[in-house]
Amino acid sequence: MTHETTTTEFGVSAGVKGFELSFLPKWSWNDSDISNIEFALGYTYDVNNSFSITPYAEFNADKNLIFGDKIVGVKTSYKF
Repeated sequence: MTHETTTTEFGVSAGVKGFELSFLPKWSWNDSDISNIEFALGYTYDVNNSFSITPYAEFNADKNLIFGDKIVGVKTSYKF
């Protein structure tokens, strides 16, 4: 027997002058509980009109704000 799990990620994501900040809790409809809260911060630098890089950090916490996974990285994007 297979059980399906339904979760929704909602929250606030804002950006100004290349800076991006987000707060995204993940709500489980099966348990009626928050299973993860994601905090993220990044800065997008446009190298030219079609290529940009974004150094970012992401922190994940449970509903008691006990932090677990922490991710630091660089995203790239290219506009065709």
